[in-house]
Amino acid sequence: MKEVVSAIERYQPLWGFWRVEELIGQGGGCEVYRAYKEEWGKRYISTVKLMSFSIGKSDIKEAQDIGIDEASMPEYFKSMVGSILNEIELMYKLRGNSNIVIYEDHAIYQKKGELGWDVLIRMEFLQPLPDFLISRELGKSEVAKLGIDICKALEACGREGIIHRDIKDSSIYVSTKGEFKLGGFSLAKELLKGGRTALAQFNPLYMAPELYKEQSYDSSVDIYSLGIVMYKLLNRGRLPFLPLPPDNITVDDTEKSIAGRMAGEELPLPVDAGENLGAIILKACSYDKKDRYKSPNELRQKLERFLKADARSAKGDGLAINSTAECAAGKADYEEAQIAVDKGGADARAAYAQELEKIAVVELVASIDKMNNAKKRARKRFIVSVATGIIAMTLAFTLAFINAYEFKPPIKETATDIIKITPLPTTTTTTTPALAPQPVMGKSGEEYFKMGLGYMKSKQYGLALSAFEESKRLGYESGKVDSQIKTVRNYLKVQKLYKEATDYYVRNDYERAITAFAELAKIDAGYSSSAQYADSFFQLAGKHNLLGVQYFNEGKLEQGENEFDKALNKLESMKACISNYDQEQYSKLKTAYLGNKNRILEKAEKVYECFKLADECNKTGVNYFSQGKYDKAKLEFEKAVKYMDEIRLLVPKYSANGYDGLVQIYEGNLRRTE
Repeated sequence: MKEVVSAIERYQPLWGFWRVEELIGQGGGCEVYRAYKEEWGKRYISTVKLMSFSIGKSDIKEAQDIGIDEASMPEYFKSMVGSILNEIELMYKLRGNSNIVIYEDHAIYQKKGELGWDVLIRMEFLQPLPDFLISRELGKSEVAKLGIDICKALEACGREGIIHRDIKDSSIYVSTKGEFKLGGFSLAKELLKGGRTALAQFNPLYMAPELYKEQSYDSSVDIYSLGIVMYKLLNRGRLPFLPLPPDNITVDDTEKSIAGRMAGEELPLPVDAGENLGAIILKACSYDKKDRYKSPNELRQKLERFLKADARSAKGDGLAINSTAECAAGKADYEEAQIAVDKGGADARAAYAQELEKIAVVELVASIDKMNNAKKRARKRFIVSVATGIIAMTLAFTLAFINAYEFKPPIKETATDIIKITPLPTTTTTTTPALAPQPVMGKSGEEYFKMGLGYMKSKQYGLALSAFEESKRLGYESGKVDSQIKTVRNYLKVQKLYKEATDYYVRNDYERAITAFAELAKIDAGYSSSAQYADSFFQLAGKHNLLGVQYFNEGKLEQGENEFDKALNKLESMKACISNYDQEQYSKLKTAYLGNKNRILEKAEKVYECFKLADECNKTGVNYFSQGKYDKAKLEFEKAVKYMDEIRLLVPKYSANGYDGLVQIYEGNLRRTE
C-alpha cells in the first residue's frame, strides 16, 4: 500500500465513514485515491479526488494593490476553485445517466493556518481507459460499443445544454460490467453561460479545429474528439498522420500531426477499422463541422447499425446471406444488407446465389447509395417480389449487382477556412497547338488575311497567327496585318497567363496564382475581378493566420504576431489590387485576424512586464545578499521566480528571450539564501 500524504490524512475519516486505501494517480494539480467504507460486513469502494489551492504572499500583495481589504480576501480568492465547482455542478446535474461517471459527494475545506482550500470529490470507482488498455486491445465491435456509450453520455449532456470540450482517452472510464463512461468535466461549460477557457488548458491532440483556432464552436467539437479517440484505438494506438508501431514518435511528428489536422488535410483510414467503421469515424472527424454528424444521436445510430451488421456477419457467411435476404424482404435497412454482403466477401455472394435458387422469391434491386460529401445521401426501402418462373434472370441480376457493389468510405475533401471557388472557364478558348496552315498555291495575301479573321472568330489563335504571318509574307497591307498580329499575340499571351494562374490556383500555390493574375490584369483589366484572383488572397491570408495560431499555441509570440501581420497585409493587398471582392468576407476576416494579433500583443506585453519585474526583483535581491540581508534577499528572489512562473501561466510553452536560463539564475540565487 502506498503512503498516504498528509493533505488527505487530516480529513479522515472522509465524510465521517470513508478511509483512504491507496494513492492511484496524480497529476495536473490533483491526487486520486481509492477509498473504502465497511458497514455490516460489507466493503464499498469509491474514488476520491483531492485538489489543493494555496494563496501565496505574492497573491495577497497583488490583491492589496488593487484595493482588496483583508476581510474580503477569502471571497476574492474563491474564484481559484471556480473551475472545480463548475465540474461538481455539472456532474451533479448529470446524475442518473449510466454512461457518465457517477458523482457521489464533495466537500470544500478552508486550510488551517493559511489562506487556501482543499476540495474533495467522491465518485464511483472505475478504471481509466488508458489503464484498461495496458493488458488488452479493443477490436472493432468494442470500439463501436465505446462510441455508442459515449454518444449516450453526450446526448445526456446535450439535454442539459453542456459541451464537454475535453474528450480524450483519459476522460473515458470502464466499469466492471464493461460499460464505457465519460468523466473529466473540469473544462466543460454550459451553452448558455459565457466565459472563456484558456486555450492552453485543452489537449490539442484531440481538439476540434475550430476550438484550436479559437473560432466559434458548438457541441460538434465533442463528436470530433470522440472520433479521434476511436481513430486512435483502431490505428494501433496512434493518432492521424503519426508513424505506426514499431516506429518511434518524435516531437516533430506530433507537431506535424496536429498541424495537418488543423490545416484540413484528409485523414487516412485507421489501419484496423475496416472500410465500414472507418467511414463512420472519418465523418465524425471531418475538418468542417458542417460535414460531421449533426448530433451524438445520429452518430450512435450509425454505430449501432454497424455493430448489428458486424455481429450478424461474425457468425459466418450463411448469416451474412440471411441478413441480406431479410433486407430484401423488407425486414432491415438496405444499408445493412450492403454491409453484410460486403463483410461476407466472395463466398457470401456465391452462397447467396445458391440461396436465391432455392427460395426464388425475391429480387434485390439497387438503391441510391451514399455518394461523396458534395452529394446528398439517399436511402430507399424496397420490396420486389417476382414469380418463381424467372429464377435465371433474378440470379443474373442479383449477382451482377453484388459483384459490382463495393462499400467504400465517403471521400473527404480537404477543407480550408475559406471554401475554394471552382476555377471559372477562361474567357478565351485554350486550343491545342495546331500545325500552321501550309501555303496553298494560288492563294493571295488577302485570302490568308480573311482566313486569319475566320480563325480568330473561332478562337483558334495559333492558326490565326500563322495565317496573318503568311498574309504579311505575301505582301498584303502591312498596317492591317500587323494590327491583327499584335491582337492575336496579345490573346495568346492572355491564354498562357490565365492557364498558369488557374493551374497555380488549383494546386493551392496561391502566391504564384496572385502574381499570374496580376500580370493578366495589366493586359486586360477585366481579369482584376476574377473570383480566383480574390480568393487566392483570402486563402493565402488564411494560411498565415493558421500558422500564427499555431505559433501562439507553441509560445512563439513574435513569430505568431508576424504571421498575423502577413495575413492582414494580404487582405490589404487584395483590396488595393481588386475592385470587385467580397467585402463582407473581407471585413469578417480582418476583424478575426486583428483580434488574433491583439491577443498575442496583449500576451506579449504581460510577458515582457513579468520579465522586467523579475529582473528588478533579482537585482534588489542581489543587493540585499551582498549586504548580508539574506531574509530580504530570499523574498526578492522568490518574487523573481514567481514572476517567471507567471510567464509560463500566460504562455505555457514560452521559451524565448533566454527564459530557461534566467529561471536557472533566479532559482540558483534563491537556493543560496536557504
